[in-house]
Amino acid sequence: MSLGSALATAMSGLRANQAALSIASSNIANAQTPGYITQSTIQVETVTGDIGTSVNVLGVNRQLNQFIQTQLRTESSGIGPERSVAVYPKDYKGAAPRPQLPSRPMSRSRR
Repeated sequence: MSLGSALATAMSGLRANQAALSIASSNIANAQTPGYITQSTIQVETVTGDIGTSVNVLGVNRQLNQFIQTQLRTESSGIGPERSVAVYPKDYKGAAPRPQLPSRPMSRSRR
């Protein structure tokens, strides 16, 4: 392995770690933000022959936690699910006006 290829391998590793550190710092900074979804980098080793020569970052993976998302929706909706089930059927049961049939015109009988 030449000096140039060793430096190229080191640079690709540094770039991949820089991307990972950027994502990690974003995760830490936004940890308390409601609705924030943690992320991680997808790194793949590039192999030439039997030697790993570089690292490539394929993208960013979003890690969604379904429980946290459900809790966030419940808390930010204004009322919890138990209250919505208990309140809405009672409140809206008679809220819509009943349709009224048009009154029949009085028929005049001719005598």
